[in-house]
Amino acid sequence: VRGTLDVQVEEQDGSISTFQVNTANIPYLTRPGYVRYNVAVGAPSRYNHKIQGPGFASGDFSWGITNAWSLYGGLQSAGAEYTAVSAGIGRDLSVLGALSLDATESYSQQSNQKRLKGTSFKLSYAKTFDEYNSSITFAGYRFSQEDFRSFSQYLNERYEGYDSLGREKEVYTITGNKTFWADEPGKATTVFLTYTHQNYWNRSSQDRYGISLG
Repeated sequence: VRGTLDVQVEEQDGSISTFQVNTANIPYLTRPGYVRYNVAVGAPSRYNHKIQGPGFASGDFSWGITNAWSLYGGLQSAGAEYTAVSAGIGRDLSVLGALSLDATESYSQQSNQKRLKGTSFKLSYAKTFDEYNSSITFAGYRFSQEDFRSFSQYLNERYEGYDSLGREKEVYTITGNKTFWADEPGKATTVFLTYTHQNYWNRSSQDRYGISLG
């Protein structure tokens, strides 16, 4: 799973807390002369799977310029209410890994409120250590302007009436994994570790740790 995950936790006393977890994105690289793309349409749903919100369409592409460079971009739109456009560049650093830099600009408007425009910048790095059956993905830094909104943040403000997810300002994420018994079929096990530090415009900072097996 990659990208930003919306997490909702219901406590034993019935109280509910919500937050977002950022997973690292491997730089989007494509072979020279090729174009990769994804297109999707749908409607957002709540944690109980009930549809809530306008229908949307999204798409992204990556174009391999040379063996070392790729351009990529994307679009997500729910009509006049919300649109986000992204563009970036990826660089294959050979034995040193891969690096990418991108920017996403969002345009959003709630009922009877002014139209917001904000930009988010992100730097991503990935490196695989084959000799150790390990890899590290480092979404080194992401900075978002105060008026930037992800689609999830926009929907949360619109239907919950407040920004319970928080408006992210800076995010540092590092994710690594290690595979054990890789040469033994049926026994191979991968351990994933994740650390995220998040600063917000409207709440105190948070640190989150994660571990999983696969």
